[in-house]
Amino acid sequence: MDYVGQALVANCQGQALYFVYQGMSPYLKGALVRKNPETYKTEVILFAEKATPLRLYLSTRGMLVVIPNAGHETDKKYLVYRYPVLNEDEQPLGLDRLPARGDYEILDLAPIKTPDA
Repeated sequence: MDYVGQALVANCQGQALYFVYQGMSPYLKGALVRKNPETYKTEVILFAEKATPLRLYLSTRGMLVVIPNAGHETDKKYLVYRYPVLNEDEQPLGLDRLPARGDYEILDLAPIKTPDA
């Protein structure tokens, strides 16, 4: 993966690497990457939104990245990126409520300040 832009945050969160950067577009881009602790398979979620992620959900069966819907791509309050995806063209899921806890470990993320904010 090649990335060009200014890094805003890069942290290890719950045995996953999480980063966000600001590039040329008005959208912030980022990724959540980890090696699944049960299958040892590398899992990746790539995202691009106007807001920064609010929460990460991690379990042995998958991952979620929850982002407030600041760009108004849908009439829903949150955009949820998930791994595994059902198909290559899958769009983020729009929800009005945060996803259920289920068997996920939930990590709340601190807001990220962008240089132009």
